[in-house]
Amino acid sequence: MEENNIKTASDIIKNNADNLQQTVEQIAPNFVRIGGTWFKKCQNPDGDFTLEKYSKENIIADYGKEFGKAIVEAAGKCINTCYIPEHLNYKEYIMTQTGDKYFNLYRPLAHIPQEGCWKHIERLFRHIFGEQYELGLDYAQLIYTKPKQRLPILVLVSTENTTGKSTFCNFFKSFLGENAMALSNHSFETHFNSTWVEKLFVFLEETKNTDPKIINQFKTYATAEYIPAEGKGKDMQNKKIYFKIVLCSNDEINPTIIERTDTRHWVRKVPVIRDSDPDENFLEECRKEIPAFLYFLEKRMLYTSGHDRLWFTPKETHTSAWDKIVSSSLANVDQVEAGLRDMLVDFFAQTKKEKQRFSATNLLQLAEKSGSFSKKARYNLDKIQIKKVLTKWGLVAGKKTERFEIYDIDKHENFVVIKKDGPGKPYTIYRSLIQDYFSPSHSKLF
Repeated sequence: MEENNIKTASDIIKNNADNLQQTVEQIAPNFVRIGGTWFKKCQNPDGDFTLEKYSKENIIADYGKEFGKAIVEAAGKCINTCYIPEHLNYKEYIMTQTGDKYFNLYRPLAHIPQEGCWKHIERLFRHIFGEQYELGLDYAQLIYTKPKQRLPILVLVSTENTTGKSTFCNFFKSFLGENAMALSNHSFETHFNSTWVEKLFVFLEETKNTDPKIINQFKTYATAEYIPAEGKGKDMQNKKIYFKIVLCSNDEINPTIIERTDTRHWVRKVPVIRDSDPDENFLEECRKEIPAFLYFLEKRMLYTSGHDRLWFTPKETHTSAWDKIVSSSLANVDQVEAGLRDMLVDFFAQTKKEKQRFSATNLLQLAEKSGSFSKKARYNLDKIQIKKVLTKWGLVAGKKTERFEIYDIDKHENFVVIKKDGPGKPYTIYRSLIQDYFSPSHSKLF
């Protein structure tokens, strides 16, 4: 879209007054009616695509009655928007089987495939993926040729700086344009998530400082089909998930919790860049090579067969870096268990009760305030971890119809009842059970 488009359009009208059809065909694609509202397709000062409200009356006023009405007649008219990622056969307008037309918010790539050299991109992929280089090419090829295919969460870790993790993510931002987005804690400070839900590629850097709840959310997104999406001034809708997730962290041990049976993560330890004379404009050289890279991906045969729901099998993506995080995660569960025991020891010692019903949610709320948990255990606290400990203890959640007290911890670290008839599925925890988990030295507390 050219800058000062209205002025340019006016010049076209003056120069082509005798050719109404040609003029309309040039201008009409800049406008679209979605539902009952007219929009103009624009680029904001950052160069990103936007839809700006632009009334039918303004179109006629800007282009004149005859031309304006012809433009309104020729412009696209859609029932609503959709988000359908596609590169090889991109369509801005999507027709349904019932004949309804939708405006596709997914944006076409800015690059046209062209045969050529892509040595800088090859160097980047060999550095990031190492012995799994061919799988790394599959990862990029699937995003380009099969963008709807679900892929594992790619976790790039390294305790050192200057490893190329950010370069890799920024390369995909250049590759996919507005369909990729960098996220941070700030992205989750409000419940409005439509800005990143409708993306194909999202990445979080330095996950060590990221709220663990956010990381756990992304773990569910990896295999979920839909996500509740809400934009400012818009009703919440369930949106189909297409985005691929990359987590970058300087923490090789504990960037996220991964269990032994978890197949959602592909972990790569990225080595430091040790070239004596690295290219100062390496990323820019990679950007120049994107057309050649896309040409290569179109012609290349996939290395893997795609027999898993996330395409790659756990055996294919397994790494020693994954093993290290799994081992740490197992230790974290033990730390959460120890903290929960200590907290419940304090609870029964204070209240003198023989048993108490707790929901996993209430236990998590208490745990977040309790001083019984180590800093590392607190970092990994979530309801899933609480439930795993309770299951390990042989406890089963009751029915929703059971009523129970909801507790809080006050500033003096006392357990206080804040609601006598709480909701949820409670676990009945006996003092004797907690006592049995401790050595005799703890028995005096009871």
